[in-house]
Amino acid sequence: MNRFQKWELCLGIYENRADINLQRQKKFDEYCKLKMNAKTTDDDKNEIMKDINRTYQEMGLFHLESNKNIMCNVLLLWCSHSLSYRQGMNEIVGVIFYTYVQSFQDSQEQNSTKIENDIYWVFKTIMDDGDHKQNFNYSSHMPIDRIPLIRYIKDLTMDKLKYIDEQLFQIFEQNQISTEIFLMKWIKIEQIQVIWDKMFEKFQTSKMKFLDAMIITMMIQLKPQLLKIEYINNFEVLLLFQNYPAKDNYLQMIGQAEKIEKQLRSLEGISWLEIIKRFNLGYSLSLYFQKN
Repeated sequence: MNRFQKWELCLGIYENRADINLQRQKKFDEYCKLKMNAKTTDDDKNEIMKDINRTYQEMGLFHLESNKNIMCNVLLLWCSHSLSYRQGMNEIVGVIFYTYVQSFQDSQEQNSTKIENDIYWVFKTIMDDGDHKQNFNYSSHMPIDRIPLIRYIKDLTMDKLKYIDEQLFQIFEQNQISTEIFLMKWIKIEQIQVIWDKMFEKFQTSKMKFLDAMIITMMIQLKPQLLKIEYINNFEVLLLFQNYPAKDNYLQMIGQAEKIEKQLRSLEGISWLEIIKRFNLGYSLSLYFQKN
């Protein structure tokens, strides 16, 4: 079983391997009906294609017009039945497409609609069942601090990093570091695949929550270098990210993220008093009340 097929099973797209061909045919028939009833415009396609033309252009695979059209059609269909297209969706479908091509590189499949079908259901499951769709639910007129992805990373810092590594949290707070930096594309596509392997293994029980732990791990990985900097600012943090992560370090990061995930899970359902006691936050709270 290749990586793409494992993803399909982990995500629950197909219930089991026993009659997977029958299940796959049903999904294909459903996809064709959705595509037939989709209402799209040239403007929609042009908007998506602008980003597709910028997606992973360091790789020749993404230069082929036929491949661009497959990714564009997947996004067009999903967006016609769900949210309007938002920048960043192209990166997600790009990873899925790359994984599909890698997984079936020896296949003779030439039917682009069947390829679109397989990629569509993985993308749809991540966005809908994984609740990732909410991160793209915003308008161009929305204040930047209300954009879901920006709020997500800020909440992650305020509500979770604080309890995992209070010292690092204080570094970010005192130096007014823009935590949106951690949403930028720093990890190579091959490394993303390994991270997604782990995230999808946990999908049926925790959806995309492993992503929280992974982002916190990214932050913590920079801590030793941050402590050596006399004047920490956003530019210095960006410089640290230039060669991030080290070639083999991301495997260590995944292991650390699993430990952090367990810590985050232990926070669920406990009282604020217990959190304060468990993480020794009395000092931080006293500083907060002194300021306010």
